[in-house]
Amino acid sequence: MGGNLITYEPGTTVVLELYPEAYQIFLQASWLDYFRRLPDLNTQQVLEFACNLTEGFSVVQGIQIPVTEEVIAQVSGLPANGTRWFSRKHLILNAQQDFLQPGEQVEPKGRGVALQSLPQPWPKVAEFVKQYLTCEGRY
Repeated sequence: MGGNLITYEPGTTVVLELYPEAYQIFLQASWLDYFRRLPDLNTQQVLEFACNLTEGFSVVQGIQIPVTEEVIAQVSGLPANGTRWFSRKHLILNAQQDFLQPGEQVEPKGRGVALQSLPQPWPKVAEFVKQYLTCEGRY
């Protein structure tokens, strides 16, 4: 039992560039610089950070690093704007309705929606985000 996880994390934006509409969305949201910086990260430090992550901080080589929205924005370079969402606070029922155009429908799935039921180009964008940012072995 156990062993190394087999993961696939794109080292470049090549996968994203296959989907021009999704590429434009990430370009406008200022995420491409973040994606391009990922291959330069120190893998051992990232792993140590992930393994030692607690509710409000992590420890890397004996240094305690706070994990706050401000620190995440500073380190990642990602914009710290948009809707704030914390799964531990409370579940907002039907929150996805706030993001739909009149007449659009999505298929509920668990606490979210089935990606393929989203209007174009969002299924590919959502799939890319899920594959790129999750740590599940199947990706």
